[in-house]
Amino acid sequence: MFPTEFKFGGHVYNIKVIDVLDAEDELNDTLDNGLVMHSKKKVRIKAQDRDVMGRVLLHELIHICNRFAGIGLDEDNTHRLDSTLYAMFKDNPQLIDGVFGE
Repeated sequence: MFPTEFKFGGHVYNIKVIDVLDAEDELNDTLDNGLVMHSKKKVRIKAQDRDVMGRVLLHELIHICNRFAGIGLDEDNTHRLDSTLYAMFKDNPQLIDGVFGE
């Protein structure tokens, strides 16, 4: 099941999977798979293949971390990081258990 919310930095973010990202979602023409609305604490993910949605969610989470930590990642570096991390965790789920497991 796809998550519907998460906590970060003392805030609860809402995640919604939608069929089309449009102007109501404050989306510009360069984005078509996901969006973070930082001030509203909302993440929107376009409904599509589950693996693609997972990678898009990770991408949006990186944007949130980037903004919170003031790292200064641009969109290209965010894409590089999301694809690398997604592949690593997809192929090695035990790493998540190693970080958060008992």
